[in-house]
Amino acid sequence: MSRAYRISVKEALARHVQVGDAVNAQVEILPILEKERMRELLAAELEKRGFARKDTKATRSTEKGITVEVDLETGELNVTAEGHEEISLKTERVGVGDVDRGDRTALEAALRAQAQQALEAEAKIAQAELQKALTERLEGSLRDLKEEID
Repeated sequence: MSRAYRISVKEALARHVQVGDAVNAQVEILPILEKERMRELLAAELEKRGFARKDTKATRSTEKGITVEVDLETGELNVTAEGHEEISLKTERVGVGDVDRGDRTALEAALRAQAQQALEAEAKIAQAELQKALTERLEGSLRDLKEEID
């Protein structure tokens, strides 16, 4: 007669997840004055709106992780968003084995593999959710920025 036993395996996963997103656009400036003068007017207006100028670039960062950079030479607008999060996940798997067959080690290894796969899948879902939230935050900033740039 065989005897059954129960194996319980606990696994944990801690990971630092970092995501980013970016949008590039062109700021159209009508050539009313010569190029150098238009660039200086744009730089002055951007500085009034909180941009810091360094050489031919004007940059502004927000507390939400959004960075806006305007190239004063080309009129290229780059908006980037970055986010990060620490995730900590735990799971437990339980299995039943046969003592007489001696499959304890194999069963435990299989349960650990299942637990790790489940944790990796949860980590991917958490990263996708963070990416989605970041993209939505970037889109909201773009709406606000469009009004400002226009």
